[in-house]
Amino acid sequence: MDEEKKVFKISLKTLMFLIIIIVLLVVIIVMGFMLASKSNNEKQSESAVSKDNEDKEEVVANIVENKVENKTDNKVKNKVSNKTKNTVNPDSSGNVQYVEKIVDAKSYIYDAQYSVENLKIEEYQTNDGTSHSASDIVVPFVNMVSDDADDVNNEIQSLYENYMNEYKVCSENKNSFIKVNYETFTTANIISVLITVQRGNENEETNEYVTYNFDAIDGVKLTYSQTYELVGIKDIEEKVKNAISNLEDFEEYELNESYPEEVREARDKELEDCKNKIYTYYQQDLLNNHIAYYLDRNLKFNIAINVVLPAEGGEYSKIVVVE
Repeated sequence: MDEEKKVFKISLKTLMFLIIIIVLLVVIIVMGFMLASKSNNEKQSESAVSKDNEDKEEVVANIVENKVENKTDNKVKNKVSNKTKNTVNPDSSGNVQYVEKIVDAKSYIYDAQYSVENLKIEEYQTNDGTSHSASDIVVPFVNMVSDDADDVNNEIQSLYENYMNEYKVCSENKNSFIKVNYETFTTANIISVLITVQRGNENEETNEYVTYNFDAIDGVKLTYSQTYELVGIKDIEEKVKNAISNLEDFEEYELNESYPEEVREARDKELEDCKNKIYTYYQQDLLNNHIAYYLDRNLKFNIAINVVLPAEGGEYSKIVVVE
C-alpha cells in the first residue's frame, strides 16, 4: 500500500514538472514570436522612413538643381510683357510654339543674300597693302513670319545697299574701307542681333552699331524699356551714369599727385565734362530712337555709347554693360 502511494506521488510530481516545462516552453515560443514580429516591424518602418528620406532628398536635390539651371532663364521668362504671355501657343505636348519661320530649314537669323543692281564690285587693296572684298559686308536676315520682322528686313536691305555703295567709293579711292558683320544672342525667349559696321582709313578706325531685339514667341520687336526691364533693371538712368563714370577709358587720362594740384583739378574737370557729354549723347540717341541695345549670352543689358575723351583722345563708339 505504501509503495503504491509512493509511486502515485512520484507520478504527480513528474506531471507537475512536465506541465511547468510545457508552460515555460509556450511562454518562450510566444515571446520569441512577439520579439521577431516587433523586430520585423521596426525594420520595415526604418526601411520606409529611409526610403521616404531618400525620396525627399532626391526631390530637394532636383528642385535645387532645376532652380540653379533655370534661375536666369526663368527670371527673364517671368518678366516678359503681358502681350507676349498672351500670345503663347502650346502644342498638344504642352511645349511652347515659337514664331513661325519663313524658311523652316534655316535658323531664325542667318546671312542675308542681297545684291545691288548695276553696281560693279571689285576687290581692292588700301594704300597700306590690306586686301578688301565685298564679302566683308555681311548682314542678317530675320527668318520670322511677323510684321516687325518684315520691317526690319526691309530696313536691313536698305542698309546693305548703302554699305555696298560706300564700299564702292572706298574701292575707288583705295585709302579707306568698310566691313560689316553681325552676332546673334539667344536668351530665354529673346533673340538679339548686333550689327557692327567698321570703317577705317590710314589714320583711324571707328565702329557703328545697329541692334534688333525680338520676342521669339510672336516675332515682335522689343523696345528699349521692355528689354532692360526683362533683366530687372529699374533705375536705368542711374545705371547708365554709373557705367559711364566707371569707363576704363578714362584711367590713362587721370593725373597722379606728381602733377601740381591746379593741373590735376583742371584735368578732373575736363574728364567730368567728357562724362557729361557722353550722357548727353546717350539722351539724344534715346530721344531720337537711335540707341543700340541688346541682351548678351549672359543676359546682361548692353548699350552703345559715344565715348568722349580729352582732346588728344578723340571720340568713338563703344559697347558697355549696364547693370
